[in-house]
Amino acid sequence: MKKGVILFVMLCLALSANAQRWTLWYGVAISDETGHQSGFKNAECHFSNFGLDYTWMVPKWDLTLGAGLNTKGGQYITNYAQLEANAAYRFIDTDSGFSLSALAGPYFGIKVSDGAMYAKPYSVGWQVGIQMIVFNHISLKVGYERALTIPAKGSRHGFDDIPHTIFIRLGAVF
Repeated sequence: MKKGVILFVMLCLALSANAQRWTLWYGVAISDETGHQSGFKNAECHFSNFGLDYTWMVPKWDLTLGAGLNTKGGQYITNYAQLEANAAYRFIDTDSGFSLSALAGPYFGIKVSDGAMYAKPYSVGWQVGIQMIVFNHISLKVGYERALTIPAKGSRHGFDDIPHTIFIRLGAVF
């Protein structure tokens, strides 16, 4: 355990030495499951989403790895510890600290808790969205996330629909 903590601290220090950008974010998610009806008819609004992103900036691109706690679902509600990887293309990048990017990438979540004991222990999916950085210190990310996995372990529970989410994240950039 002690060696693991020391290794983690050393890794953080090594990444920080060359770090391009860290973002601590809080988000709101509007989640539902796809079904025979289109849209977000049974959507639930979740306010328990937060995390940390690490971004490498290369010319015109931001490559981001992130970890956070995300809540998903409308008929069922499940909390996931989620890892994400996004590639964002910067359409606008000014010297004054403003940038606008389009992003896309996969995510993988491990179930932390839920109200339905039969939910699968993981969620895999993809994200698309836009990100705006203002004054080099404020981040706003708006996007759409869709799971590729069915949330329940079987159709006998009636939850064969796939979760999808609209998210809004506000972050402090370091």
